[in-house]
Amino acid sequence: MMIGFMRALASQPEQIELQQRALEAAGVVKFFSAIGDMTIAEPTIHGLLDFAREDDVIVITSLDRLAGTVRQLCDIQEILARKNIALQVLDLGLDTRTPEGAAMMGFLPHLRLMRRRGYLDAQREGIVAAQAAGRYKGRKPTARAKTPDVLNAYRLGRTVAQIVRDTGIGRASVYRILEANGLWARQN
Repeated sequence: MMIGFMRALASQPEQIELQQRALEAAGVVKFFSAIGDMTIAEPTIHGLLDFAREDDVIVITSLDRLAGTVRQLCDIQEILARKNIALQVLDLGLDTRTPEGAAMMGFLPHLRLMRRRGYLDAQREGIVAAQAAGRYKGRKPTARAKTPDVLNAYRLGRTVAQIVRDTGIGRASVYRILEANGLWARQN
């Protein structure tokens, strides 16, 4: 049996319909779908893997629909191998029912890792370009913004624990602020 799995982000639910058309064209007769990130999709993926039987084929449009991390992909590969279930990934032209597809299956975790690294490299390049253009400022430091509150509270005799509770910043951040302003000396 050809079993399809579709996943779309909550912000793009229309992707389910596009994936379904592609899966139907590939001959899928049973569908599983999830809308949301991998955490939300995990129970549906487990249901899919429980439903699938020996000699079934799980069909997906893209590898990132089924696994968000290399670890998840390796776990899924292990289950598929144990249950003798084939996997077909449409955008890669991968079908583990063929000798080439079976051989390529071992490379999927590496491919997933390469794609992830590519995304991260592109993100870093985009951040550098945005910084050069003056459009990217980065995350604002939350603890430094509360420096006056920390200093005032400490000068009024509040304990570090009370300052942490009142300001909502971490103990280490309070100590850093106090040390930077000469009000606390690190014990070595």
